[in-house]
Amino acid sequence: MKPVNCSIFLMGKIGVGKSTFALRFCHQVFVKINEPSDLNNYKRVIKLTESDGEQRDVVVELIDQYNPSDVPQILESYMNNTDGYFVFVSSTNPNSIKEVDVIQEILKRYSSNHNNKALPIILVETKCEDINNYCVSQHEVIKCAKKLHSDVVRVSSLTGFNVYTAIKTMSSIVVRTKPNPVSETTVGEAFQLSHNSKQCVVV
Repeated sequence: MKPVNCSIFLMGKIGVGKSTFALRFCHQVFVKINEPSDLNNYKRVIKLTESDGEQRDVVVELIDQYNPSDVPQILESYMNNTDGYFVFVSSTNPNSIKEVDVIQEILKRYSSNHNNKALPIILVETKCEDINNYCVSQHEVIKCAKKLHSDVVRVSSLTGFNVYTAIKTMSSIVVRTKPNPVSETTVGEAFQLSHNSKQCVVV
């Protein structure tokens, strides 16, 4: 059975932990990033167990290209190839909550320009291990999730807590709702590096 492609667009304020999340998922390591990272796509093949008990390969691509200062046409070029969104907020950065309003407007504009196309959204709260520096209340996080009509997954890229859970949750939704979920990409092809993707194998 050919794998399903699942492309997830990472959205959130610079420094909120999008790239460290992607690296933790792809390479199972924590990489501290002190400056805005190079924009990249990351791929990894995971296995999902379907309702009939069979396992299916899913090629998960994390699109780490979000820049709110981009013109709408550039943002839309990424969003056109997206199956769902991770919207990031940080437990230690109150400004990341304010960015959700900006993201909400971007998503509304994109949806209205594309026949009210609605894709699944998960609000990812990062740095949940840093309890001594919490600046964001759970009430604020839940309020953001309600704005986006999304679930919340609290993660730690430092420890790896819930990173795979967030990916698996989104992938399951995409596999279930994609009109034509079977990709023409083979598993062998999925492991080939492209010029703009960082890719790894499952261990």
